[in-house]
Amino acid sequence: MKMFLKNNYVYIILYFFFLFSLLVSYNLFFGDTIVNYGFSYAITRGEIPYVDFNLVIPLFSPWFYAIFLMISKSSLWYFSVQAFLVALLFKLISLVIKEKSFLLLPFLFLGFPIALVTIIFPGYNFILMVLIFLLIYLEVNKKSDYLIGFILGLMILTKHTIGIFYLLPSFFFVGDVKRLKMRFLGLSLPIFVFFLYLFVTGSFNAFINLCILGLFDFASSNSVMFSYWLLLPLFLCFIYYFYAIKKNPKDIVLYYSILSILYIIPLFDSYHLSFFLFFTLFFILYRSTFTCRYIFRYIFLFLFFEASLWTYITLSFQGESYHFQSYPNYPLRYFSKKDIHNYEEVMDYVKNTSYDVVFFGLGTENYFYKITNNLDITYFDLPNYGNYGYQGYEMMIERFEKLDSFTAIIVDTSVLYGKKNKNQQYFRELASYVVENYEYLETVSKYRVYLKK
Repeated sequence: MKMFLKNNYVYIILYFFFLFSLLVSYNLFFGDTIVNYGFSYAITRGEIPYVDFNLVIPLFSPWFYAIFLMISKSSLWYFSVQAFLVALLFKLISLVIKEKSFLLLPFLFLGFPIALVTIIFPGYNFILMVLIFLLIYLEVNKKSDYLIGFILGLMILTKHTIGIFYLLPSFFFVGDVKRLKMRFLGLSLPIFVFFLYLFVTGSFNAFINLCILGLFDFASSNSVMFSYWLLLPLFLCFIYYFYAIKKNPKDIVLYYSILSILYIIPLFDSYHLSFFLFFTLFFILYRSTFTCRYIFRYIFLFLFFEASLWTYITLSFQGESYHFQSYPNYPLRYFSKKDIHNYEEVMDYVKNTSYDVVFFGLGTENYFYKITNNLDITYFDLPNYGNYGYQGYEMMIERFEKLDSFTAIIVDTSVLYGKKNKNQQYFRELASYVVENYEYLETVSKYRVYLKK
């Protein structure tokens, strides 16, 4: 035990730092955390992905987090697991670049001008990042080709639009038919298990529609650049990689790092760009020859300063109008007074109305209402462009029409009339269909309620 603590005390300290950062210091950057939590939450309730609720990714990440949510559905437990995974990630990175891995931390937690810290929040993008670093570790240390193939399979089952491209350098640089066969066999195992699950649950056709056929709709509906100034760091990274390729064109780690550019397709925003920047910083350190022993104590002092600053910013955000609230399954939610009031009004309406209720506001809000009230996740809860597969609009109109008579549909109509780039992913045409075809009942908080007769 003493030896374990001596070798890992740094990562134990980091674990508590990461946990505090996720819960408090950087809580404002939580992004799609609730939706990603919701995927796993739904699985623990026995719901069948693609059939009972929509998502456009394979299932390794939701399955993985669902294992832990089977123990407890509390968000505190969920973030505790995530903090452990982030600590494990840095342990893994340190096995490749030694103490230089700690130099990534100040950039990660700086929070400005690009909030790289968003990449450590739980979800499939984070899990994919961990798997890529695990793949790099296995390649650098020349580990089993079966294992490398297995990890490639898990990457495809985490985010197939990125994972499948990692096959190119992994297979191209091997050059040995026997080793290629070993990687292919390792790859086949998780893929086979996944497709077996799809056939057993009757979700194969729905998976093909949402995750394969729907890709074209997702790309065309969500291709957007949120800030043109983000082109500057992207351009600088391209210059560096051009130089790196000229210097050593046969380094497989180089190509694994470059492929992280796929994170920004089709959504080019600071969140997705952050993954590419983080891999670029890692590769710069990987290629560097300097050493920095005993640097952690200095890094930790800098982290303490960064976390303190962001804790102050978080807790004083918008004139102290934000507060931590406790809800079922989500005992530590950072809400504004307005959000608290909206939540209470909506829940009072749902509790007292005689109608069945369908939520059709923003996905994060719908999921939060469902999770905190132990309700099933449905196709109506994530109404984003490209999230309904091929001809998704027609399919969802059919679902609306199949709702029972006298169903109340709650819509955030402010999204319909706001700026186009605000909540850009929200499926406005479907919300407009509800507004135009069903009877207006009343206004509840910021929402309008429509009755499907």
